[in-house]
Amino acid sequence: MKRARIFLLLILISVLPLMLSCGGDGDSGVTTYKTAEYFPLGQGDTWTYREKDGSLSTYTISGTETIDGVVAVKRMEQDGDYILFTSDSNGLKMYKNYDINELGWNQLIYKPPINILPGEISVGTKQTFNSTVYYTDSKGASKTGTTSWDATVEGVEDITVPAGTFKDCLKVKITRNLTSSDGKHQENSVSTPWLAKGVGVVKETGQGTEIDNGDVKTFTYTDELASATVGGVHYPK
Repeated sequence: MKRARIFLLLILISVLPLMLSCGGDGDSGVTTYKTAEYFPLGQGDTWTYREKDGSLSTYTISGTETIDGVVAVKRMEQDGDYILFTSDSNGLKMYKNYDINELGWNQLIYKPPINILPGEISVGTKQTFNSTVYYTDSKGASKTGTTSWDATVEGVEDITVPAGTFKDCLKVKITRNLTSSDGKHQENSVSTPWLAKGVGVVKETGQGTEIDNGDVKTFTYTDELASATVGGVHYPK
């Protein structure tokens, strides 16, 4: 199974919030944000990220796919890999990971779709979600597994990356675990994306472990937004 960065990928994938015009939530004094404002999914929107080794990866919102009666948006990579998302008042949801490789293709479908974040959040919001994973590939193989996600909105920070300086980004910590039903494949990862209003993920760091039939691999990554065009606005400006 392919490791997916939570929002870029991920990981990772994605869609997060907008500060309310009043800057707060009634008389509670708690500032709330609309998740969909922080993870744009407009057709044609594109983001290019620089990785630690200097390589670039580009993601584009291109087309839709209907899955279980829901029209989800495709967030495409250059090689044809994609993730299906929706982002609305019900929150940020991930339905499917599709991967093309030298052996053909494979996909992960999540039932129910993973609700990464609720529709409205605030600093301190915690979301835990469990789902069943269905794996199939072009060779006819299939298997199932389980996955759990824990997301916490840790704070609001200013972030400077090659694409510019972005104020009041939402910092989210996401812990993800996946285990196949036969126990031969396991994934454990922790990622931290920073999301800017009207732009999406501007930076993401992560680390984790994959185990395939006893073969253990570890990974770390740091991705920073190098350029983007979102909602007709170009970055860096």
